[in-house]
Amino acid sequence: DFYGTRNYGGISNVYNQDNQIVYFTNERFDLYSDTNVYWIDWGGANGIRMLNSSYSAPSNYLQDYSSEPLHLEKDKIYWIGQATSGNDFGNFTNERYLGESWYWSLLYNGQSVSDTFSIPLLNKNQPTVSLRVFAYPQSASFTVTNEHNLQIKVNGNVVADFVRNDFGRVDTAVTFSSALLSETSVNNVTATYTSTGGFSGTMFLDLFEFKYPKVLKFRNNISVLNLAGEDSTSKKIKITGFNPGNQTFIYDVKNNIRITSFSNSADTLIFSAKQNSKIEISNKIISKKPFRIIQRQVPDLVSSVNGADYLIIYNKLFESQVLQLQNHRETYDNFRVKKAEIKDIYDIFNFGIESPDAIRNFNRHVYYNWQQPRVKYVCLFGRGSLDPKKNSDATVYRENLIPVKGNPSTDNFYSNVFLNNFIFYNQISLGRLPALTVSEAQNMVNNIITYETQPPQKWWKDFTFIGGGVNQAEQQLFLALNNDSLINPYILTNPVKGNPVRILRNDLNGAETFNYSDSIKNQINRGTLTVNFMGHAGSQDWEIALHDPEILSNHGKFPVILSMTCYTGKVGEPNFRSFGERFMKMNNTGAVTFFATSGWGFVYSGSLINSLFYKSFAKDTVRRVGDMISYAMNSIKNDSLSFSIRHTVNCYTLMGDPALKFQLPSYPELSITENDYTLSNKNPSINEPINLKIFPQNVGLNSDSASVRLVVSKNFAKYYFKDTVIRNFSSKDSISYNFKLNSKGRYEAKVILDLYNSSPNENKNDNTLIFEIDVKNFSFVPYKPVHNSVVNKDSIEYAGMNPFIDKNGKGITLILQTDTTQNFNSPVRQIFVNNAPQGVITKFKTLLPVKDTSKLYYWRTNSIIDGDSSGWSAVQMFKYNPLISFSDKTEDSPSDTLTTIYKINPQQFQPYELSNTSYNTENNSNGVKITEFPGTLYVRSLGTNGAEASYFSVMNKSIHMDAGGNSGLNLLKVRKVDGKILQHKNFK
Repeated sequence: DFYGTRNYGGISNVYNQDNQIVYFTNERFDLYSDTNVYWIDWGGANGIRMLNSSYSAPSNYLQDYSSEPLHLEKDKIYWIGQATSGNDFGNFTNERYLGESWYWSLLYNGQSVSDTFSIPLLNKNQPTVSLRVFAYPQSASFTVTNEHNLQIKVNGNVVADFVRNDFGRVDTAVTFSSALLSETSVNNVTATYTSTGGFSGTMFLDLFEFKYPKVLKFRNNISVLNLAGEDSTSKKIKITGFNPGNQTFIYDVKNNIRITSFSNSADTLIFSAKQNSKIEISNKIISKKPFRIIQRQVPDLVSSVNGADYLIIYNKLFESQVLQLQNHRETYDNFRVKKAEIKDIYDIFNFGIESPDAIRNFNRHVYYNWQQPRVKYVCLFGRGSLDPKKNSDATVYRENLIPVKGNPSTDNFYSNVFLNNFIFYNQISLGRLPALTVSEAQNMVNNIITYETQPPQKWWKDFTFIGGGVNQAEQQLFLALNNDSLINPYILTNPVKGNPVRILRNDLNGAETFNYSDSIKNQINRGTLTVNFMGHAGSQDWEIALHDPEILSNHGKFPVILSMTCYTGKVGEPNFRSFGERFMKMNNTGAVTFFATSGWGFVYSGSLINSLFYKSFAKDTVRRVGDMISYAMNSIKNDSLSFSIRHTVNCYTLMGDPALKFQLPSYPELSITENDYTLSNKNPSINEPINLKIFPQNVGLNSDSASVRLVVSKNFAKYYFKDTVIRNFSSKDSISYNFKLNSKGRYEAKVILDLYNSSPNENKNDNTLIFEIDVKNFSFVPYKPVHNSVVNKDSIEYAGMNPFIDKNGKGITLILQTDTTQNFNSPVRQIFVNNAPQGVITKFKTLLPVKDTSKLYYWRTNSIIDGDSSGWSAVQMFKYNPLISFSDKTEDSPSDTLTTIYKINPQQFQPYELSNTSYNTENNSNGVKITEFPGTLYVRSLGTNGAEASYFSVMNKSIHMDAGGNSGLNLLKVRKVDGKILQHKNFK
């Protein structure tokens, strides 16, 4: 035999804002589930079992009735409790507050609520019936005395008038004559509210609970008796309406006794029971079944051999995503990772009943009983709901995947393992991934892995500060808080020396500030390490700053968001998705963490934890977001006598992974990429002045000095180099170099950061930049007269080196201009053209147009190949002076004659010139080839997780597509000379 009852909640304590118990209620109040759970056998000691009794009492039960309860309650409206004024925030406590409950109806002046009920076994021989009513004023006048009146009528007869002052609750039982009730027809009960003294008051009605005398008689072969005896003495009970031909089962469910001895006289059942018992009798075959019977085998979450650094508490819906996150933490952080499914936690730590207490009991057991070192991080994986039973018709999101505690909710309840306390500072760093669907869960895990595995980014040194406010005073307040408590002490100073971006509302009329919203959107899209908002959020978002995070397109550039305002951190709202959730649930956009409160954002206490968050990474080496929050919370916990401090510690919680590594390195992190340089001319000509600018980045802490070397090589031999030291290198700098290329050849520039390894912890993979400088082989290169030379004859022979191309089938035009002005616009300008150049050099011979020793003569060249111009060369110049004489040797071998010899035969090459190359003689081929060597290239395309991970392997160095990342097309760029992996790209 099995006997079960619903999970009705039971007695609940009600607190004031000082966490003192003011009263308690006994009602059908359980936020999470009405379903009860019973364990038939769980391999341990038995629970309560019914005892068989065949005892026969010597004397009769003297009453001819039982006291039958009739409970009328409908939960439709939730109220968080009373507030005496706009500045009374006591109802923001996480405990059940004064008046907080689910209610049947909210009554305005003159409004009523009614219900009908039947009591077919009413014993009218007993004169009285009791009625308990629970109601609570929603408003109070504080000037009108006894402003609330609640009148109760039964079948049109007034049975009670409850008068209350201010927030005086109605929790009273009254008695009235049983003659007012009918045992044959439907009865009616009505509550009508009126307010007095001109006050427009309101009152919540919760329940009616009758207790009426019930005839000791079967109805539909069932009898339930609440015997009214004062002690446990056994008496002989007689019940009419018995069918002796049917099976009979008698239970005392209060004292857990199955009564096996009974008799009957005609239709009267006779048995013995304690006179204070609750008797349930079935005079028919019992056909009811439990809602569900499950055979359960739970994992061992109790044993002290367990140990974890990182614990995931999740809903089974997200099993696949949890495995990906587990694999990432194990491989990326080398954490001991343990996962626990929420139903297993309910079963082991709360007898299978859904409740936040189960999670806290589990975390407490893990903290005190699992192996050392203790667990550091707990990640709750799944959204909660404040209305999982869907009491309200307006509820859209009832899925309580991981339950929330309190209203406003506090996830920090789970991170504090001290029982019976009311401030939930973090003993374990905790966060929640508020996923509602599998796709949202996948997005969150992908975003975490993308954020943590990306190479250093320039935006890691950008910190965004948004200030709101509806008037000048508030705007100035938020400006000062941003500057004085965050930017000046932690961002601009050593060791961070970051780039603060201030976006401030500056609108004295309270209307929309020009470009305010666009500036926020564009800044997040550009990338920023943190976004810090101070302002209002009465509309559940950031004033006029940003309403919908889905407009963002910050692909892969995820900020850590601190929303220091009201309401934006809710994770269980039944009617909508909170502002923070909407930031977190998107794919490859939005935020990677969102730190905010589910309740009121007190400016003083909020600014304290905001400042301490920045201090944790700016003045210390804390780099896990959960630890940064724990540091801030634990620094102010000693002021918990203050309600605002207690509320801030409890309700500011983290949406995101608490173990997320904050991407500001705790050391200098130098970086230079292929986009961090400019050349004055990407295809310079011979002897053209070249300006190279490089823009090295430091995305880590400030460096007092950083060495930089530039090496330009020509045909693999050093041609030019320069060492530079950047002093006080905070985030970005630039260095300029000027040089020329004196002849044709293969030029390569190499920039090396941190040449002497002054910062050994940084990532060296992005400290070197290598790029080629392509000389214009298709240019007509000025050759002679040499730039800045002097000639002594008025007959000048101009010479240029022809384009170094295959001339077959190409239309080639060579142009030379001379003039006495640098702009080539004087009347004596000369133009020479050759449409059929031959050989290596083209010459033009002419007389000087003006023989003037005080003038400079300018000339330049250009080539047009198949209609494509190379552009004018660098301007050359010379002077004319007939008085200068040259020696015969100089005349025969003028110093301006430079010749480049191109070798084509193997005998012309010296061994040292064939570095990593050899002369190719195969198949009658002439030329240099790259030295060949055996290498191993292995590619596997299978999956993106664990043992199924796809990967490239080149010369025993590999790149894995693991933990769900880099799905789609992957390409690898490999240098053929030595097999070095140069670049990996992913296309989804």
